Amino acid sequence: MALDFWTRRNIEREIDNTQAEIMLALWQMPADVDRAWTLISKLTGLRICAGQQTVKLKPPVTVHAMAA
Repeated sequence: MALDFWTRRNIEREIDNTQAEIMLALWQMPADVDRAWTLISKLTGLRICAGQQTVKLKPPVTVHAMAA
């Protein structure tokens, strides 16, 4: 999936920035765990866009299979 406004360099830079933000959120006193979880989700999405992580989707459930 290619987005016109996101080049590979921008995605890699955003991945690095997000990793740094995660570390800051976790090393705060008290740690901001909710923000860290949100940033981890963002990081996963960025890695998918960059092709660093593959996505495996389950096949759709059919109506016949649900009735059984």
